[in-house]
Amino acid sequence: MSEPYDSGDPRHVRPRAKDAKRIDARRRETLIAILSHENGRDWLYSVLEQCGIYQTPLSTDPITIGYNVGKQDVGRELLAAV
Repeated sequence: MSEPYDSGDPRHVRPRAKDAKRIDARRRETLIAILSHENGRDWLYSVLEQCGIYQTPLSTDPITIGYNVGKQDVGRELLAAV
């Protein structure tokens, strides 16, 4: 049986840190590939528009407000990545 994960043990943390760096690098490369093409930039802009990041999330319906805020959070995450 394997020993349980211990976040205070460098032997356990090191492999996961390496994996996280590799994943981040792949995501950066993917974003660079998307942004290096005009079609990719157009697509990303349309996704950001659909997320409504520059619109108010307000509505008379609280469920709609929550939905709109969620879309905006996704859009802001994408914008931060750019």
